[in-house]
Amino acid sequence: MNVVTTDPDLGWQLRHQGWPLIVYDGQGDLGALQVLQIIVAGQRRAALVEDLNDLAPRAFWTMEDLRPSAAPHLPTALVSAS
Repeated sequence: MNVVTTDPDLGWQLRHQGWPLIVYDGQGDLGALQVLQIIVAGQRRAALVEDLNDLAPRAFWTMEDLRPSAAPHLPTALVSAS
């Protein structure tokens, strides 16, 4: 999932909720923003969307299916259904 936000604290808040992510700082037409990249297994998507709706209801996000070309070696945090 890719999340675009102007809230500089959203990445920290999502990490505090247990989501592993990468933060990219950027500049949009209206100023500073961040793009958060979160790789999440399908069974955890609904929980991530719920957290995003609670923490940043105005954030813009997109979701896409990733298909590895070989067996992935994902950290347990990305695939566990906690």
